[in-house]
Amino acid sequence: MATKKGQAPEGPLIYTANRLDDGRVVFLGAGDYWVDRLDEATIYRGEAIEAGLAAGQAAERRQEVVGVYAVDIADDRDDIRPLKQRERIRAVGPSIVETGAGKEEL
Repeated sequence: MATKKGQAPEGPLIYTANRLDDGRVVFLGAGDYWVDRLDEATIYRGEAIEAGLAAGQAAERRQEVVGVYAVDIADDRDDIRPLKQRERIRAVGPSIVETGAGKEEL
């Protein structure tokens, strides 16, 4: 997250992880449920950030997901857009897929 050392993040941000049963990228959504679509992710700001992290860590302990972490997003309530290219790629799926003829880049 883009914060100075020792400073608490202010948001806006979302939480992401990988689902344990199939490895898919998921996002923490409403009601602390993991969703497949970026546009269904809950946006956390201010004091709510800690609650989101706690929900993600609890899901890890229940072995629903692995590798929970925060993703900084653009400050636009109508559109969730990760600031880093890596996170934009993760949100849309793998950039290389397996086809009948072998691996193919998207």
